[in-house]
This record gives sequence, C-alpha cells and structure tokens, in this order.
Amino acid sequence: MLIHSLLESCAAPACKSGIDSAVGSHGGKTAPCEKPSTPRRLSRGLLRFVAAAGLVLAAVQDSSAQSAQITGRVTDPTGAVVSRAEIRVSHVGTTLEKTSATNDAGIYVVPFLTPGTYTMKVTMAGFKSITRTAIQLEVDQVARIDFNLEVGETSESVTVTESAPLIQSESGSIGQVVGHKKVVDLPLNGRDFTQLATLTPGALAGGNNATLGGGPTIIMNGMRPSKTAFVIDGVNATNQWIDGVVTQPSPDAIEEFKVQSNALNAEFGQGGGIVSIQLKSGTNQYHATLFEFLRNDRPDARNFFNPAPAKKGVVRQNQFGAAGGGPIVKNRTFIFADYQATRLRRASFFNTLVATEKMRAGDFSELTSPILDPATTRPNPANPSATLKRPIPRQSNPG
Repeated sequence: MLIHSLLESCAAPACKSGIDSAVGSHGGKTAPCEKPSTPRRLSRGLLRFVAAAGLVLAAVQDSSAQSAQITGRVTDPTGAVVSRAEIRVSHVGTTLEKTSATNDAGIYVVPFLTPGTYTMKVTMAGFKSITRTAIQLEVDQVARIDFNLEVGETSESVTVTESAPLIQSESGSIGQVVGHKKVVDLPLNGRDFTQLATLTPGALAGGNNATLGGGPTIIMNGMRPSKTAFVIDGVNATNQWIDGVVTQPSPDAIEEFKVQSNALNAEFGQGGGIVSIQLKSGTNQYHATLFEFLRNDRPDARNFFNPAPAKKGVVRQNQFGAAGGGPIVKNRTFIFADYQATRLRRASFFNTLVATEKMRAGDFSELTSPILDPATTRPNPANPSATLKRPIPRQSNPG
C-alpha cells in the first residue's frame, strides 16, 4: 500500500494552489493546474527508489516452494498427546526464530524454513522443557521429530545433543542432496554445477544449448531433457523453449542443491525430475570469497590440424568473481551477493582442400575417386531409383 501511494503521488501533476487542490478533491470542482515546477528527473528518481525498495522487500520474503519443514508429535510419559505445547525453532546462523503449537492431536508443523542448522525447544506447563540442538535441514526436506515430555517444572530443561539421523517419513519423493562442500571442492569444467547432478542415480548429462541461448540439460531415468525442471530458491528457472537451466549460479553462491527423480510432490506440477537449487544467504558473521580460474594454451598440446611451424592456437579463459554476505542489522536483516564473469578467447582452425598445381592445369590424376559429369545425369536402367553419370578423364591432353 505504501509503494502504491508513493507511485500515485509521483504520477499526479503539481497543482497551482493547495486550496484549489483540496476543493478539486472534495468539492467537486476541478482545480487549475500547471506544469510541475519540479524537474521530471526528480520524479524518475523517486520511482527508481520505490522500485528498488519493492525489490528489497520482495527479497526478504520466505520462499515457500523450496523451503524445508519440520513436523512431529508431542506426547507425555504415558504416550498421550500433548496439545497446545509451544514449539520454537531457531536458526543457528541468524538466530531468527519461528514458533508453532501442537493441535488437539499433538501434531505440530513448522514450515518455510531455509536449509541450515537449527535448534528446537518445546515447552508446556507442568512438563520439563526439552531442547534439541544441531538439527540439520536440507533443501525441500520434510523432517519428522517427535518429542516425549517429562513431568516437572517448566524451569527444568532437558537438552538433547545427539540423536538418530532425521528420517523423511512424510514424503515419498526420492532424491539426493549435493552439499556446498562438494559444489566448491570438486573440479568443474567451466564451473558448471550441473555436472555434479550426474553423481546422483539415474542422472545423465544431456548436453548444452548455449549456442541457442539455453543452458546445460540433464536426462533423468531415460526421459527427455525437457522433462527435467530447474528451480532456484523456489522460482522456476527452466528454459521453456529449448530446455535446460536459464541461468547458472556461481558455485560459490550455491548452498546446496537436490536432485529428485521419482515420486515428486504435487507442488512442482511438472517434470520427471527436479533440480532444486538453494542459494546462500547472509548470517550474523561476515564471509567473503575472491576467486580466479585461469586456463591458457601454454600447457596445452598443439592442435593436430595446426602443425609447426604455424603459430600455436591461442586459448585464454578467465573466470573470476567474488561472493560475500553478512548482517545489515544483526539478528534481523542480512545480505548476500555474488558476481562471476567469464572471458574466453580461443583460436579456430578450418581445413579446406585447395587445388594443386596439376589440378589447376587440368590434370586430376592425383585423385583416387572418379570425377563425374553432372550434365550427363541419366536414369539407371537396373535401378530406377538411382542415376548414372559419365566419368570425366582425370588427365587432360597436353595440347
């Protein structure tokens, strides 16, 4: 509403008098107006500022299509369900907290959680509070964590630091997560993260449509590349024209990604395979990375079709950039940004047959295959679907 009001105020003409403006608005009389005395440049500046503010506000909203979720049941020592128990989930890196409560069946749900490490605390009057730490959530995961409360004072606390790995019993989708360490540490040709997707079962590289404006494609379980969809932070990033991913984030900007190949949730609505990419976000600590990846022709072997003494073909490939993030307002607002650029210079070789001195003089005896005269094309009596041509002598008369 605030942005809409600002846009309207920027678009309205400046009237000659504030009294006339009020009469025109409330008395049904049109106020005489003249050209705004404020330059148009200022109005455009305000519009740009409002648009930028809108983008920032949109950026801080949670992404519901790709976030993780925790669900479970809270019971007492007898196994009876505990309703209206308070659930608090806190992100370790940002300390941002979300709350929920159990329903009459003792079930709770905490949705829209960004992947990361969390701490959970359950409190209920007449029971000891219980805290569970080091809960690691992955992209698009639905984790189930049940709690059994002990009778006691709320001021008493039970902390669980070690427990069995989380199981995903709430979803039947099959997928595998590739974490940030693998994305950054494993070698990637051209820093293309989709190459790591082929490490998951049933995934094959489907080629690159970069020459047509597309990106890398992935084939899942033998299906066509068009059946694999890409999602970045909950937004569909699939090229709808020639398949593949529309944009390739820098590996230093990727927190993790998940490749799902079967029994997909209805929220995706398409595809036989889904690649869900989660980008990094800022935390309460400042982190920054600078990188430069260089490739040139010095260690490369000479091209077979470019023998000496011809000059060796030039190859210069530079991929450089930076990534960093941190708090704007500690424990409240965070920022993360990255930049990557690629500069590539590569020599191309073309091999073309040219006529020799003998051929230029009309002597084609060096050729091993016959020369056919297209002007003598005629049907083949033995094979109506084929034609015959008269051969031309390979060697011309000296005179």
